[in-house]
Amino acid sequence: MAQPIKGISIYDGAVGEQDGRKVMFTTVKGSPAQFNVVDMATNEVIHTTVLQGGGGDAWHHEVTPDGKFVYVTSHRTLWLYATETEEMKLVHDFVDEGPWSLVTDSIGNAYIGTYPGGKVFKYELASGTVTEDYGRMLGNQPQEYVRSIALDEDGGHIYAGTAHGQIIKLNLTTGEKTNIAQPLMDKQETGFVYDMDLVDKRYIFARYSESKNMYVYDLESSRWLDVVLSNVTGLHVTDSYEDKVYFIADNALNYYDLATGEIGSTGMAYGSGLRGADWVEFDRHENPDLIGMNLVTVQFGGGIVYFNITQNKTVTTQPVVEGTPLNIHVIEKGSNNQLMMSTLGAGTGAVFDANQNKVVSISLGQADSMVHHDHAMYMGVYPKANIYKYDQNRNPGNGNPSLFMQVDPGAHQDRLIEAASGGDRIYFGSVSGYGVNGGAVTIIDPAAYAKDRTGVLVIRNVVQDQSVVGLAYKDGVLFGSTNIHNGLGSNPTAEEAKMFAIDALTGEKLMEWSPQIEGVDKPEFIGRLTVGPHDGLIWGAVNGSIFAMDPDSKEIIKSKQVHTGSFNYGAWSSVPLKWDADGVLYALFGSKLVAIDPVTMDHRTITNAYSFTIGDDGYLYFSDGSDRTFLSRIHIGTKATVPEDVDGNGTVDHRDIRLVARHIGKEPVGELRKLDVNRDGQINAKDIRRIIAKMMEDRKRK
Repeated sequence: MAQPIKGISIYDGAVGEQDGRKVMFTTVKGSPAQFNVVDMATNEVIHTTVLQGGGGDAWHHEVTPDGKFVYVTSHRTLWLYATETEEMKLVHDFVDEGPWSLVTDSIGNAYIGTYPGGKVFKYELASGTVTEDYGRMLGNQPQEYVRSIALDEDGGHIYAGTAHGQIIKLNLTTGEKTNIAQPLMDKQETGFVYDMDLVDKRYIFARYSESKNMYVYDLESSRWLDVVLSNVTGLHVTDSYEDKVYFIADNALNYYDLATGEIGSTGMAYGSGLRGADWVEFDRHENPDLIGMNLVTVQFGGGIVYFNITQNKTVTTQPVVEGTPLNIHVIEKGSNNQLMMSTLGAGTGAVFDANQNKVVSISLGQADSMVHHDHAMYMGVYPKANIYKYDQNRNPGNGNPSLFMQVDPGAHQDRLIEAASGGDRIYFGSVSGYGVNGGAVTIIDPAAYAKDRTGVLVIRNVVQDQSVVGLAYKDGVLFGSTNIHNGLGSNPTAEEAKMFAIDALTGEKLMEWSPQIEGVDKPEFIGRLTVGPHDGLIWGAVNGSIFAMDPDSKEIIKSKQVHTGSFNYGAWSSVPLKWDADGVLYALFGSKLVAIDPVTMDHRTITNAYSFTIGDDGYLYFSDGSDRTFLSRIHIGTKATVPEDVDGNGTVDHRDIRLVARHIGKEPVGELRKLDVNRDGQINAKDIRRIIAKMMEDRKRK
């Protein structure tokens, strides 16, 4: 159909020179990502190039000391841009490692910190190859980061900031490793050392993302200074200017005076962090508005920000880089055939009105789950387990969606990857934070929370040390399923995934069990889950099989393997499940979308997809498995109706009862299949009772 989501998402930038101009080098996230060179005097893009095969992200830019080259890290690749020839080259593919942090030495060699191995590599500029693999800095967990890095070239050491509190001092000659952050860890500092920079070849400034505290390490005395810079939002600092090091804290540009120890504020307001930080001096001819010394950074949305220290003022330019097509992450249907879409880490989403074929871009973080409830879409956004609300009674944009709430930080949840609705509540299943085991179920009464911030219950470790990846509500009971894997950087303690049932109102755990499914032994994940619209069974997926379970006895009524091949669909694997209007079940096994007849268990593969939903218009909407920037659709049936509306006129009434009554006892085949409302293989009084129950339910709502 189209590429519905385009936007500007920038993680980093660096200042240099090209053709005698002072420029900003930066890359817009996308598929593919696009590298840009922006003239800072005219605010014009003077060069662009596509990082074809780079993976879409660009976490770091670093200009070599001679200004001739710019390093760019993207996904698992390292790129090198030549400022004299305007040529961009892919110079190294790390294959199993992603380069997150990078620093250069005096002759332009790069030292690169990676994930998930938590390694440090050296790329030699002269030979154009990676010449050193210094190995893992910790080696304690399956997944580790070197999230930040600094180089003391004179001393011959790399300093590697990890995700577990340590800062490893690596001797580049001997390979000896020492944790210099133990005094900070003794003060309860933990988690990511997210930012680290060497200032004036003497001081290391290191910031912990969890506490937002920044510390200063003196290389000459090999000790931490007695100073804590608090509430720092990062992401960089640069060399001092007139003895002052500048950083963002408390929504303003602050400084730390290396000579006097003074901590103060410039008064220049800024609500974000420094995505790159460099000094640029303009004269009257270059930029009359910014004469003097400027601290320069780039914004997530593409604007360039100048903190003019000389005049003590801030100037922000309009974005001139172009937005790029973004991968669709999650698609979910709301009311009136509106589709909500999110992206991965781009800060942009979209609302697609399928009735009007109209797309509107919205500001939205990485929503990993969505659930429609009472004319609103509630979305679980990573990181920090935030829940956003999109009000479908209002136009998109201008604060819609907005932050609804955050799951209690004390529960240590980070990714809300599953959501369900039922009984006037919404429910989220989640994965714990980095290095932590134990997911949670969060039960929310949206009306109560909107009124007085009550009505929230967080149940952590509902199954000990497992993530919650499947949820389904039926008759006051919330059924759930798990994945044995937890937050990144953690080790699983369980051998098999479980199912559980809790009271959907009180959160009381009713039962935990291992479902007995033919051909399945100790699965690493079970789910997702869904309630059959016609049979009332709890349907789920495990490995390559679909199963149906009696909600009362927990007996597996039927199961069938419908997919072969790998069952590893990535971190916190699960299989999304959706029903169409005709009662056909759709399951997404990795990238294979399979349709299953719940009565016969016949199945067939429909297409390759990354995510999908089913509209009210008889179309299945999906992000294409070969190019996730495109929204595609397949016609799968007539306009959706509820099963009790057997005559399809949009209303459940006595005409539906009479239609079923005239055919009681007949075999539900062909056109009569729709009269078997509960899909038990018979047309009988049970179908009439279900229609009556639906009529009464509709009257109560009115």
